[in-house]
Amino acid sequence: MLSVLAGGALCMGCASGSGVEDRPTHSRPVMKSAKHKPRQLWLAVASPTDANANGYADTFQVIIYLFPDREVSAIPVWAEGSFEFVLSTPEGEAIDRWSFTPEAAERARQRLAPGPGFSFFLRLAGDQDVRDPVVANLSVTFIHAESGERLVADSAASVRLGGR
Repeated sequence: MLSVLAGGALCMGCASGSGVEDRPTHSRPVMKSAKHKPRQLWLAVASPTDANANGYADTFQVIIYLFPDREVSAIPVWAEGSFEFVLSTPEGEAIDRWSFTPEAAERARQRLAPGPGFSFFLRLAGDQDVRDPVVANLSVTFIHAESGERLVADSAASVRLGGR
């Protein structure tokens, strides 16, 4: 048994080359935008979590899918552009806003089960999380990088905030 352990220890030091050049490189594959412009937007929101441990939910993940015309494809696509999110009270008063540049949107690209999507984490600023319970509305706008066209989701997603 001792000889097996000693042999294993000797082999741990055995290697050819520096090790750095010999390792395969695993860079993130380029995720190209679709040739078809997105015409529809779908938004999904995960349950909020309490990232700052004050007893109130303040952070939530959002997934965005962009779709071309239905006649072109039922599969979502990636596109170059930016995203703007607005979280509002039921009365329409803005609670918080987030903007993501085209570069940030490109980093948010994910290969998801339904197809290509964008994944963002939104966190309320300051003490915006400390509030009475409310079901807030999250809306999103995609601004196409080339044309400047604005694509808005047909409806807002609900996010439950406040209370303990």
